[in-house]
Amino acid sequence: MDHLIFAPRPDARVAALEKLFSDHGKRVAVKRRASGRARKNPVYAIFPFAIPEDELLAFLGTLAPRSVCFGGHLPDAALPRIRQGAFIWIDLLVQKRFQAENSALTAEGAMSVFLRESPRALRDSTIALTGSGALARACAERFSKNGAKIVILARSKEARNKARKRGYLALHLPLKRKERKVLRRCDALFNTVPAKGILSSVLLSSFSSEARLYDLASGAENADLAYTLRVQKLPALPARACPESAARILFSAIRKTEKQLEKRKDAL
Repeated sequence: MDHLIFAPRPDARVAALEKLFSDHGKRVAVKRRASGRARKNPVYAIFPFAIPEDELLAFLGTLAPRSVCFGGHLPDAALPRIRQGAFIWIDLLVQKRFQAENSALTAEGAMSVFLRESPRALRDSTIALTGSGALARACAERFSKNGAKIVILARSKEARNKARKRGYLALHLPLKRKERKVLRRCDALFNTVPAKGILSSVLLSSFSSEARLYDLASGAENADLAYTLRVQKLPALPARACPESAARILFSAIRKTEKQLEKRKDAL
């Protein structure tokens, strides 16, 4: 099947991904808009960005039935269209290998952003991280290996205990009053939790005015309104910081899944 990459705003990662498919003898095209009639034959459709629901539905409307779609979390509003078209939706973000590789690239990009903007070396810095998932762990490991002190803010007691076993300081989330003084000594905060209001006024006001506040999560309303201008959003960081590597892991995950689907089809 042909490959279609739906990218309203193509970037260096999309260009690298297109080249990888071409170099491996696969027919590929990049589409910026959902236009034209619906295709007659199924395709492999790739959604490398978080696309607004209306645009996603429009793109799906151009696909032939039984097309295979690669993306992230599927919005509930798109489920009826998926069933109607008998599409197969592959959420790459739940694949452990892709998740780990993508987190590692995001962590590397986060470190490069901090080093570019901070007057201090990592060995003289203290970095706070919200969350305990793959991205938070990757960031903590990357920063700590380069000498930074790590502070983990986590909601679960189990996650805090695991952080302490790794040698990190662990605080509650939401933050307790007596813990606020710890954050005053931090040089930066990286949020990895895509939850509304996770970056509360209580949490953000605990950092000094010199501290840098970054949002690695994809939630549109993570920070309280009063602090939105101070929090620097870093969406799709692998695509920005290391587009060729980001394209490589995306290509690898897609091709691996395609081969599995083709074997399953041959076995029927």
